[in-house]
Amino acid sequence: MERLRVLYSSWGRDVDREKGFIEFLGKNGFDGIEFSLDYPYCHTRNPPKEFLADIEREGFIYGLHLPWRDLSLASPIPEVREASVQVIKRCVEMLSGLNPLYFLTHLTTDQTDCGFRDKECINAGIESLRELMPLIDELGVELVVETTHNRCCGGEEQIPYVLDAVENAFVCLDIPHLLSRRMIRWGEFYDPVTLIEELPPIVLERIRVIHIHGYRVDLNNRAVYTHFLPRPEEVEAILNKLSKVGVLRNVKAAVIESFRDTQGSESTIRRIVREVHKF
Repeated sequence: MERLRVLYSSWGRDVDREKGFIEFLGKNGFDGIEFSLDYPYCHTRNPPKEFLADIEREGFIYGLHLPWRDLSLASPIPEVREASVQVIKRCVEMLSGLNPLYFLTHLTTDQTDCGFRDKECINAGIESLRELMPLIDELGVELVVETTHNRCCGGEEQIPYVLDAVENAFVCLDIPHLLSRRMIRWGEFYDPVTLIEELPPIVLERIRVIHIHGYRVDLNNRAVYTHFLPRPEEVEAILNKLSKVGVLRNVKAAVIESFRDTQGSESTIRRIVREVHKF
């Protein structure tokens, strides 16, 4: 059986240091990257097709994180939702000729009402995905929806309705996001293994990508801070559980994200990559 592939979360800064970045990927055992196309890409700057082609020529694979900041695909306000869909469509059209492993999107809104009376926002998110899917299917790429800690609609209690309505939508499981969401909503911290055990079956069945990053709980157990470098033993526990419930056989890649702490991180990163490659 093919081992689980490990991607590194990549941003525009990596385009400017391409040679050193590609060396970093190889030295640390990565199989590729998940590249963020957030602003200014697809707006004042074209997608970095040459960079992605070079990544591919060097034997790496890549997934593409579609734009998300300032966009609200689950907004109950039609004008906001429709404008967000058009931004995503324009970006996807600019990606023709590329061969990504997947597209990733957020299905979110900042509306306070969502998260308490979710139906309107969930329906808006479903409508957005239905409008995007023909274009994405035409490219032969799977679309994954990331689990988020926003009010709606990437929560574990909301996303099953989306998956049930849109059969060709899949999931990017971000466990620290869901831990943070539970803390925000219910004021209680859950360990990752318990969270996995409690995920709805349709979510487990549709997971295609996993985001791996560490988290910290504050001293009062009132907040979860995310996107630290994870501890290898945390990664092992999560992947062991996902393997036992049969999720990993359908997963395309695990993505390591670390935006907060980098000091002394490369040796830890190599250990994490080796840990993922055991599965």
